[in-house]
Amino acid sequence: MDGAMKRRRISYSECGGGGRVYKILVVGDGNLSYSRDLAESTMIHGLPTTVIYATTYEDELQLNHKYTKDVIDEHKSRLIELGHKVYHSVDATNITTTLITRLDASGNDKDITFNRIIFMHPLVCIDDKVRCGMLVKSTPGGFNIINMLMLMQFLISSSKYIYNDNRRSRDHDDDTEMIDNVRVFALPPPPPSCADEVRIDNDGSSSSSSSTNNDDVTIKCSICDIQCTSSDDLGKHKKSRKHRQRHQLHTLFLRTLQQQQQQEGEEGEEER
Repeated sequence: MDGAMKRRRISYSECGGGGRVYKILVVGDGNLSYSRDLAESTMIHGLPTTVIYATTYEDELQLNHKYTKDVIDEHKSRLIELGHKVYHSVDATNITTTLITRLDASGNDKDITFNRIIFMHPLVCIDDKVRCGMLVKSTPGGFNIINMLMLMQFLISSSKYIYNDNRRSRDHDDDTEMIDNVRVFALPPPPPSCADEVRIDNDGSSSSSSSTNNDDVTIKCSICDIQCTSSDDLGKHKKSRKHRQRHQLHTLFLRTLQQQQQQEGEEGEEER
């Protein structure tokens, strides 16, 4: 059982809470196998009465295309048999809209909070080709914008539904490291080598003059980490689908980060 429980890398927000029912939300559980392992593990280890809210990012039709239907049905039936709940089309970065409103509508789970929220990262579906493509291919500089954006949005989204205000975040691979606050910072673009001066435009491109040869000018897209030898090459690159997608994600990431920092600043002023 331990091997089955550790076969995936996960990120989660947690908060130990009291009460007679321990509620766990699992988001992004592909074929529900992790939730089933977790459900059967709670019985073995004699944990408090536990209700698992097992969710998938895909809807049922997408799941049947991506996984084996019989396997999904088996896991789902077993979860329900053990008294747990299963929901589809739940987005870890938007828990309020994709899950909580549905629970509120049912009446039984109104104003629900969870003792633990587990994110089976990455969160992709077969039709989400843009997001999937970005997840499996990091930028050459290792600055994977969409992963950082997704994790940040998950932490913001999940923090609203933790049992109490003593929020903590922990990495599954290091159970001993606990931190009180999580912040995601935008890394600056790497400085161009052998450059006297750099100009970064709104579209994410930058140009630098070489210190070894003033006649050679390198124009670099700092988002895609691609160097162009002329303005024409840069223009072609900026029209490419790859650049437009990454520039959009980069802009969204920075905007979200600024909004979060502004919100934290306003909350700090109110506390004073």
